[in-house]
Amino acid sequence: MTYSLAWKTKHEVFLSADTAITTQRKIGENLTLNRLESSFGQAHVLDETEGKKVEESIVKILLKKNVGATFAGNFPLAIRVLTTFYKKLEDGLTVRESLNEAIFLNSPFPKEKTIQLAIGYYDKEPRLISFNATGAGEIREDETLVQLGSPSPEHKKLTEEWIPIIRNEILDNPNMQSAAMLGILQGYNLFSPQMKRGVGGAFCGLYIAKDGGKWQPDILFIEYTKSKQGKHVTTCFRHDCLVINSPVIAQSACLMTYLPPQSEDYNMGQTRKAIEKCERLYHKAEFQYAVVYNVDKINLTLVEMQRTNKHEFLWIESFKEADGRTGKKITLFPELLAAIDRNEDGKLAIIPYMKSTRSPDTL
Repeated sequence: MTYSLAWKTKHEVFLSADTAITTQRKIGENLTLNRLESSFGQAHVLDETEGKKVEESIVKILLKKNVGATFAGNFPLAIRVLTTFYKKLEDGLTVRESLNEAIFLNSPFPKEKTIQLAIGYYDKEPRLISFNATGAGEIREDETLVQLGSPSPEHKKLTEEWIPIIRNEILDNPNMQSAAMLGILQGYNLFSPQMKRGVGGAFCGLYIAKDGGKWQPDILFIEYTKSKQGKHVTTCFRHDCLVINSPVIAQSACLMTYLPPQSEDYNMGQTRKAIEKCERLYHKAEFQYAVVYNVDKINLTLVEMQRTNKHEFLWIESFKEADGRTGKKITLFPELLAAIDRNEDGKLAIIPYMKSTRSPDTL
């Protein structure tokens, strides 16, 4: 299945989703995995008995005409409905009318295939509507929190507890809200992998405000443990593509949003441009946020970096082949380590940006 999430505050509506997709074997088809692990090191699933595989593969969020959509359920059916939805928007219908038409024109849904949708947009205020073909089959308006797919009951409950905290504590910074929630969602699957139930891979997101839709900030995820060197993964969104640089699997992944009609040349061009821009970001190591996971205590700390690689508590050094090595050197200074250690189990700590006053000999 999936885990997609939508919620709104007074000023924005937010969408987030995982990137795992379940593929069912067709008659005579041999299923193989493209990669054994996700970018965050979760084992992909190949179930020969049930004839299915689960792997990090697609972006389940769309953004067009400053209207965002996320979905769960049957991928081809969801894309067909949303393609019609966006076409009706272009024809001048309202969001509500477009969704109603899209559902009607693609009905009846096959009994073995179903979809869930959440649509976020701004119309004098943030708006969030949803549709669940497995429920009442009605369009629900004025939603404040929508969870789609098959999150575990524990994770669903945790999200219900986290959303009010994020709304209240970082209300005036939507980029930070987005980074915080993506950190939390990613943490669920790092601390309690859910790939077997069809949930996992990298989470991505966007928000829509009065001035339009904006994809997630650039984030560095750091795994911290006292016993060994932790993993680190970066995510950025460019040209409708989520690019994940992952030393965990020693490669990068580029996952596109998909809304027909898109030619192969268009897709290749978008992918190439996205990878080039994200490679430059990765080499400069100038991220907007860093999320540090304390594996020992199961908590996370969000550090605001403001597109620098030197925070007073955290330095990120990037090496190239000319340096005789590649990759990143990440230094967590004692102040950050103390904050991470003080942070209670299951909690989120937020550290605002502080310009670094340290010299290289501090390392």
